[in-house]
Amino acid sequence: MKAYKLVRKKNDEYYPLYVLAKDPFPVGEWIEAKCGEAADETHVKSKLGKLAYRPGLHLCEIPHETHIGGKSKGTGTPVDYLPDDLVWVEVEFSDTIDYQDLAFAEGTNIKGKVIPARAYLKFVPVNGYYYYNTSPHATVRWIICGEMKIVRELTDIEVKEICAKHDLVPLPRYHELQKGA
Repeated sequence: MKAYKLVRKKNDEYYPLYVLAKDPFPVGEWIEAKCGEAADETHVKSKLGKLAYRPGLHLCEIPHETHIGGKSKGTGTPVDYLPDDLVWVEVEFSDTIDYQDLAFAEGTNIKGKVIPARAYLKFVPVNGYYYYNTSPHATVRWIICGEMKIVRELTDIEVKEICAKHDLVPLPRYHELQKGA
């Protein structure tokens, strides 16, 4: 299946944003998810510090996010632009096994209600995927999968066109934000 991933671009190579951020993603090859180094029983080490342990590659159905990016007004303000070193790539991911029911089972409380924040797997979904929003501020469904292949980098124009089809507006680049000020 097709999806999108936000990555850091450096010297024409693509890197994960936070976990295992020094390991580049090869283009055109299947990449298996790796688990980052544990910080404790429920967290993984990352460039940001501790992050919740939700193993797998994190993708989006639409190249749109508003909780990852830069803050032009400093800390404490909402994200309002996409830094120049972050780009969206189109990926293919393995959809052989749908792990959604298993993820929901993990997040079901004793009364039988699914608690979305807890509905994730504690292992990499090999040959498959499930949907999970990693942030309450996420605007589109995230996909957590075990394998992906980068097909190509999207231009900012392509990102805007894809988002427009879903009535969404992507974050501007910093220079675009300054033009509107």
